[in-house]
Amino acid sequence: MGNIVEIRQRATQVLESCLKRMQAIGYEHHTLSYSFCPDPSVNAGACASSHQPVVHKILLNDGLLEKLDHVSAECASYTTTRTEGSVSGIVKQVFSKYVRRDTRQLIFVFCLSFVFFHEVGHLNQQHRRLRDSRTSGFDKCGFYRSL
Repeated sequence: MGNIVEIRQRATQVLESCLKRMQAIGYEHHTLSYSFCPDPSVNAGACASSHQPVVHKILLNDGLLEKLDHVSAECASYTTTRTEGSVSGIVKQVFSKYVRRDTRQLIFVFCLSFVFFHEVGHLNQQHRRLRDSRTSGFDKCGFYRSL
């Protein structure tokens, strides 16, 4: 498992790629950004500013990033520890670390991308209007003050 600084760096690469792809396909609703919060809970959230121009912001807790890192490592470990009768033990030993690393990264990218686009869905459906954003637990990270 990585430390939170390394995990945030990997997450930043994934999220920047997501943002670029959204711009490439013409996401023109509002300015979209993301940030990390040192909260240990496994959670993410989305908020939109109430002033013009509207800013959409996604917040990802460190607890979520650490959980995704842990789960991706576990899944990658499982895929390389299964034995197949036709796979030579020496070939498996030589290539397993590469398979594990690549599989782990792919799982991390998929899961984090899913969370990101899930939150974008909340923003586009204007779910923020359904509740008072000031009552959310994300305010302890200064999430709403930063909009």
